Amino acid sequence: SYHSRMNHYLNVTQYSLLTDSLLGRQCEVLLIHVENRTIILDLIHKMYNLRALNFACQDDNWTDNVSSHPNDELVEWLRNSLPETYSVSRHRSRLVRIWTNR
Repeated sequence: SYHSRMNHYLNVTQYSLLTDSLLGRQCEVLLIHVENRTIILDLIHKMYNLRALNFACQDDNWTDNVSSHPNDELVEWLRNSLPETYSVSRHRSRLVRIWTNR
């Protein structure tokens, strides 16, 4: 099961199972918790049909509840790591949203 439970974060082994599965190949919208941010980049590159990704990341150090705060390190890292056709934003305090335009 890939259903994220509170305080359960997808690790590298589980991520590989997801991306190699039929579900992973067909998935267009995903809400997930991951152990580290590099998994997010891999998910985006391997899950080609993915249009929207909402996630929480265990290595996210975000503590400010103001979603428009300019010093959001994870959001900035993602914006610098992805093409400009991707929209990255913070939604609520822990969730990050990525919209793809492939």
